[in-house]
Amino acid sequence: TDIKDEGQTVNFPEIHTTATDKTTGTHTGVVDEKTTITDKVDYSNLTVGEKYKVSGVLMNQETGEKLLDKDGNAITSEKEFTAKSRNGSIDIEFTFDSSLFAGKTTVVFEELFNEKIKVASHADIKDEGQSVHFPEIHTTATIDSAKSITEKGSVILKDVVDYKNLIAGKTYEVKGVLMNQETGEKFLDKDGNEITGSASFTAQKADGSVDVTFTFDSSLLAGKTTVVFEDLYNENVRVAFHTDIKDEGQTVHYPEIHTTATDKASQTHTGTVDEQTTITDKVDYKNLVIGNTYEVRGVLMDKTTGNELLDKDKKGITATKKFTAEKPDGTVELAFTFDSSLLTGKSVVVFEDLYNENIKVAFHTDIKDEGQTVNFPEIHT
Repeated sequence: TDIKDEGQTVNFPEIHTTATDKTTGTHTGVVDEKTTITDKVDYSNLTVGEKYKVSGVLMNQETGEKLLDKDGNAITSEKEFTAKSRNGSIDIEFTFDSSLFAGKTTVVFEELFNEKIKVASHADIKDEGQSVHFPEIHTTATIDSAKSITEKGSVILKDVVDYKNLIAGKTYEVKGVLMNQETGEKFLDKDGNEITGSASFTAQKADGSVDVTFTFDSSLLAGKTTVVFEDLYNENVRVAFHTDIKDEGQTVHYPEIHTTATDKASQTHTGTVDEQTTITDKVDYKNLVIGNTYEVRGVLMDKTTGNELLDKDKKGITATKKFTAEKPDGTVELAFTFDSSLLTGKSVVVFEDLYNENIKVAFHTDIKDEGQTVNFPEIHT
């Protein structure tokens, strides 16, 4: 009856595990081709001097099944050790491609073996301590309807970043950059700097959204297509990203228009002075979105004064045309019919604006552009 006799004693071990991403050091995992989860296994009540083995496997919290790699194999790890003390801890590492698991949560199940016999386990699918959450983000980029393209070139692009599987209460940061879809390179502003935006936030719940805005001179992007690349950071480590150069949801198309104005009768830039004159303005457009409806709105300007040209009733001389883009690049014609008898010796310049959903998305308004100009001759004998 010796309470301290080891020969009379049987020790029942216990283990608890804490799984974290090796890079972040938190329960937020890094979505990458090579990710390592470190599982700290705390053990108690082992027999000093005996050999043990810890064997672990990654589980899918949503399904309760084993997480499988791209080859269909379970993701496992194990480590053998000799107990130097009754209580202690040992780290087990799982290295794998986590790009398949964006938006999922993995739970590490661990078992402790002695002489090939399982003597303890920790396998609670709901245990946050054993869990690592892999975030997922998707983005939708749009032009802020209140501040689209203007003559000054100022524009605000808003990217709505939808996130999934974050940890409530943790702080994250989204960082974005504008990319040139044609070249795959980053867009640079007039000073040679990248066009970026960012937003820090504390996750109120696992799933939600956050807005990232980019303010820049849009005149640099006329006729080009930009794709917003976004990265999600936790503890200054990138844990998720959405960087698909072909994703329409991440894409904003910047149209470009050029116009050529001619007198309908002469078919040149020399106008016919008459009580009824028609100027035909050929508007060449580029980089529209197929299937979207657009409207071209034009107005005649007095080249000398830079003001709108007024008819005899003191009204502006305008024309409009709506169309649906059947392809990104094409042309549409506007006709301006008016009394030009008062315009002898003057030059008229056609200004054109392109609208989508009543938002001006492109313009061609160069008072000095000869291509937009029709000259009305004057003679004295």
